[in-house]
Amino acid sequence: MGYLSGVALRQAVQAQVAATLTGYKRSIYPFDLFPAMGRAFEHKAFAVGLGDTLPYVPADRQRKTYGTPATTDVTVSYTYRLRADNLVADYDTAPTAEQQVIQAAIATTNAGLMAITFVSASRTVVGEGTVYRGDVVLRAYHRLQLEA
Repeated sequence: MGYLSGVALRQAVQAQVAATLTGYKRSIYPFDLFPAMGRAFEHKAFAVGLGDTLPYVPADRQRKTYGTPATTDVTVSYTYRLRADNLVADYDTAPTAEQQVIQAAIATTNAGLMAITFVSASRTVVGEGTVYRGDVVLRAYHRLQLEA
């Protein structure tokens, strides 16, 4: 298994989701500012962020020349505008992206670099009931490089 940095992992998942998620676009805001409250709301946008990276072997078994097997959590968040005159129908439409995100992320798996598994999905309505936000959490198993 080759080495994979957190940034390369995030970028690989983002590229796969962008290519697969029908009608959605990558947010102009970084993950930690998405959805950007107080700024123009982005309808049908998504952002990909990184969570914790942890080794999944005991610390005394790490070899600098080999790197260390690790897990990194990746979250894909997406938004959908809920129209005041069609709240129920829009709320039913919004979660359809969830399955597409999961399928796209799983398709990112590359046997030489990583394996991605589904962890959880959550749904919230924000922005005074006008914005649906979905969050899909994934776990990537990969190897981190420990020396140059």
